[in-house]
Amino acid sequence: MSSTSTSVQSIMIGGMPPPPGVVPNFVNPYSIAATIRAVAISYAVLTTLTTAIRLYTKVYIVKAHGWEDYTMFIAWAGFIAWFVVGVISLNYGLGTHQWDVPITKLITLAKWANLSEILYSPMIAITKLSICLQYTHIFVLNRGKKFWLLQGFIWVNLLYFAAHLFITLFQCTPRAKIWDPELPGTCLRYHDYTFATGLFNVVSDFLMLVFPIFCIWNLQMSTKRRLGVSAVFFVGILGLTASIVRVVYSGISDGSQDQTFTLSQVGECTVSEVVAGILAGNLVVFPRFFTTYSPKVTRLFSNYRSRKSNQPLLGATPTKASQSWGRNPNIKPSASWPGQHSAKTVSSDYVELKDQGYKADILVPYAGCASPLITNSTSQRGNPKPQPHNFMSKGNKAEESNGTWKTMNVSQSACQVE
Repeated sequence: MSSTSTSVQSIMIGGMPPPPGVVPNFVNPYSIAATIRAVAISYAVLTTLTTAIRLYTKVYIVKAHGWEDYTMFIAWAGFIAWFVVGVISLNYGLGTHQWDVPITKLITLAKWANLSEILYSPMIAITKLSICLQYTHIFVLNRGKKFWLLQGFIWVNLLYFAAHLFITLFQCTPRAKIWDPELPGTCLRYHDYTFATGLFNVVSDFLMLVFPIFCIWNLQMSTKRRLGVSAVFFVGILGLTASIVRVVYSGISDGSQDQTFTLSQVGECTVSEVVAGILAGNLVVFPRFFTTYSPKVTRLFSNYRSRKSNQPLLGATPTKASQSWGRNPNIKPSASWPGQHSAKTVSSDYVELKDQGYKADILVPYAGCASPLITNSTSQRGNPKPQPHNFMSKGNKAEESNGTWKTMNVSQSACQVE
């Protein structure tokens, strides 16, 4: 009887005393858990979709993949594990004011929170490693200043988060004191390290945003084209913003006893920062994916509309032309069909960053075009051999006669092809 009574009393005790005039609510407390859950699910869907498109593009379209892709897959898998831990933590009071959380839930919540912190260090480190490897393949031609700058950043990043992981694991002696502060022992002031990590991420995210834009704006191309190519990397602004907001919330939460609520706000900013990193790495391949499939999708819808418009009315006798799947056999196929270009074949204003190892695909004009299609390039050695241009083919490449041709370009053409 006495043990049952003690258990009931502990359930009715909040994790901390409420502010003056506030009555603890254990039945239906105010909580931002539902909002956190919805945002987390949308992030999981978004990162999964973009990672799948990235891997599909590199494996089946570009047919070239490397460590930047493998590490991003590992980072995505770590994020999904982190997402599951975060959603479970919401069931134990995360996102709810601590005076409304029964004290019996706090130890379990602290264990899940520590596991989340352990997963964070390798996940964010591998995400940044993947982005740096991708920058190396896109922007680095030799072991010059850019190469060593990226190498230095990679190792500083890995060493910092290795140290952060060690501190996270052994912040208290004994380790169980992390989730049970009543145990005898000592602990580091862990909040100071999380605040320092926030500042480190602000600096590193800023550098990772500036580096590709600096490389692009040093290319010989128009301002419009520079903006178009740079737009792929602007998602890094979201990561930088999330890092700054995280530092602000970390400063606000310092010394707060309402840890279940304030740390959920810091955690949401941390999640947004990781998601922005994964998106920044994945979106670079999206131009290649869309330029491969958008003409096919457009043609599919065009054929569907054509069939619908040529269907006979109810009761009418179908004509010979309408029986040809919506196409009149006497009409010459349009330029949208593969290999058949009439009056004008104009490539839409698109930006394509295509990296195959240390070589980048480029679009080349058809040999008979009056005006050249290409290009502005980062570097050129040797003379690329022009090939017939076909927007529907899988590989729009320039074969190397000698040396390497590596470029990022915005292609526009209007040429007559018979």
